[in-house]
Formats: sequence, structure tokens, C-alpha cells
Amino acid sequence: MSSARASALYAQKRYSQAEKEYRQFLSANPDDSYSHGMLALCCVYQKKEAEALRESEEAIRLSPDFAWAHYVRSHVLKWLGKNAEAETAIRDAIRLDPEKALYYGELAHVHLRMKKFKESAEAADAGLALEPDHLTCLNYKGWALYAKMKFDDANIIADEILRLKPEQADAHALKGYIHFQRGKKVEAIQQFREALRLDPQLETARDGLLTSLCSRNPLYGVLAAFSWLGQPRIPFFFGYYAIAIVAFYLFFIVCHLVLSAIAPHLLNICMRYDPIAKHALNENEIFAATVLSSWLLAAYMITMILLFTCGLSPIFAPAFFFLYGVPFLLARIFEFPDQRYRRQVIIYSAVAATFGILSICFAVVPEPHGRFASPYDVRLLSLYTAAIFSVMVLFVRTVQVKHAEPYSV
Repeated sequence: MSSARASALYAQKRYSQAEKEYRQFLSANPDDSYSHGMLALCCVYQKKEAEALRESEEAIRLSPDFAWAHYVRSHVLKWLGKNAEAETAIRDAIRLDPEKALYYGELAHVHLRMKKFKESAEAADAGLALEPDHLTCLNYKGWALYAKMKFDDANIIADEILRLKPEQADAHALKGYIHFQRGKKVEAIQQFREALRLDPQLETARDGLLTSLCSRNPLYGVLAAFSWLGQPRIPFFFGYYAIAIVAFYLFFIVCHLVLSAIAPHLLNICMRYDPIAKHALNENEIFAATVLSSWLLAAYMITMILLFTCGLSPIFAPAFFFLYGVPFLLARIFEFPDQRYRRQVIIYSAVAATFGILSICFAVVPEPHGRFASPYDVRLLSLYTAAIFSVMVLFVRTVQVKHAEPYSV
């Protein structure tokens, strides 16, 4: 048994299958440091961070002087957001093998994530001194120059990368950002679309395409603004709501909470059916937008049926929350990488949905003595629904969701 098949699968970005092959190979060759390192990379690209870290440490334990194993550990730590530790690890790799351009490219990326743009460019230059056409070093040098607002120099680097490898998605994304900064929105969108055609999973290109579209489409811009306000930013959060309380009291806050909660999903629905904007959504977002738009259409039809058959009743307050509130909250489960958070949102939504269904039943089925649900039932059910809604909104707004780094891997 060899690891050649696993390497081929990894090169095709079929990480799940490559992981299985490497595990089978390691079951017969447990002391192969290189395979442990490759297994770590397969795991990290599938967001199995704990397994990736464990395998990278095992690779170093088996071969402490193997520079590539330290490079893998740096890569894994970088994905975990532990940039200082990642820098230490990649410097160990460079100390053991100072003639490898790849390691300087990794150091450049770590510095980018730490916003040390000057050091990032210097690390990339050190790698390019060894290999003038090294794509990784060229890529991160381009991003470092862009971050330093040297757009002309960054564009020269991007053109050089595309000369060497026309299908390099990162270079197209970089050119897209450069065009955007120069006010060339149409050219920027074209570059971001090309980047996503070459690599549909490139978050940097998705973010750039969304930013470009929001700058051109007022509806996208407004929804994106409310989406941004809905993200948890503690210092901004308290200052913003302090002003809101003084200026507009509770009504403004309630309106803002609702708008900021549903704006990201309304934005995704609009983009889902836009032939250009849909490329800025990932698979989960497309699926969530499709389901949510179908649910809202069905909810509208149910609402019309209830209004024409039963009339307007206070008991419909929980029902309307069930029809229009729960789906927006459920749609957020796709943003949580942690299954524990997903289960909690589903449980909260199921409880709220139960009260919503009961409210519909109370509204359409009269009591034995001929009248509909009593005012007491209405108040109690509304209070329960409001309490559940408050808990869910606070939970969803305070859980920090992972977002893409500003510079892609």
C-alpha cells in the first residue's frame, strides 16, 4: 500500500477521500511523519481543527528535525487563529531549512493575518530571492502591497501571477479588489466572478463580489448595512443602543432588532435569484435562501387564507411569529460551525413553532360554549411566545460566528 492515491485525491481537493486513504496508509505505517502531516492538512480543510492539530504534533514528534512538519503545524495554527504560535512554528521550519521558498510564503501569510504588512512583504521577497516565480510568495506579496495601498505595484504582481498561471483564482480576486478601490465596479465584479468560476469556495472573492454589488445596488447596500449592525460588536453595541434609547426609545430598538436579524437573510434571498449576485453565496447560503423564500411564500398564502376565513384576531400574534419569525431564526443554523449551537437554535425554534401552531388552532377552533379563545389565553400565549423570541434573539446575536479572513489561504 502506498500514499500515491491519497496524494492524488488531495491534489484534487477531495479532502474527505484523501483523509480515508491516509488513515489506511498510516494504519500500516504509523511512523510516517509526512503522511501524518498530510492527514493534518486534510483535516484542517474539513474544519476538523482538533484532529488536524493532533496529527501535526504527531508529525513533529516522529521527526523533530523535519522542517515540513513544522510548516504543517504553522498552517494548522494559522487556521485556528493562533497567529503568534503559527509564526513560531514557521520560523522553526525556516531555521531547519532556510532554502525553501514555500516556508517564506507561509511566513508572509501569517504576517498578513497579523496585519504586519511590511514584514509580510519582506518575507515574500526573501522567498522570491530563492525562487523568483514562486506563486505563493508572489500572491502574498501582492496582498501585502494591496494592504499598504500600493495598488499599482499590487496590480503588477497580480498580472505576473496570471502570466505564470492564468487560472490562479487568488490573483483574479486581488485584481478585483484593486479595481474596486479605483472605482471600477464593473471590472471588479468581472474579476470576482472569474475567481469564483475558478474556485467556487474562495471566500475572499465572495466577499469582494458582495461588496461590489452592494455599492451598485441600493437595496443590497441597505440590507448589508443592517446585517453589519446586527453583528456582535460589544463597544459599538453599547454606544449605539445608548443613543437609540435617548433618541427613539424602545420602538426604535425593537425595529432595529427585527431588521438587523432578518436583513442578512433578505439579502441572501435577493441575491439567490440574481444571476450575478448568486455567485457570492456559498452552498449553505443558497440552500437556506431557497428554503426560506419558499417558506415565506407559503406563509403569505396561509396568512391570506386565515384573514379571509377567520378575520383578524389577536390570537394570530404568535401565529404570525411562527410563520414569519421562526424561519429567519432557523436559517441562521447554517452560520454556526459548532453543532451544539445548531441544536440549541433548532430546539428553541421547535418550541416557538409549537406555540405558533397552537395559536392557529385556538383561533380557528371555537370553544365548546361557542366562543373563540379567551383573552386570558391570548395574553398567556403571547407572553410565552415573546419570552421565547427574546431568548432566541439574544442567543443568536451574542454567539460569535466565524467569518472568512480578509486574505484567503
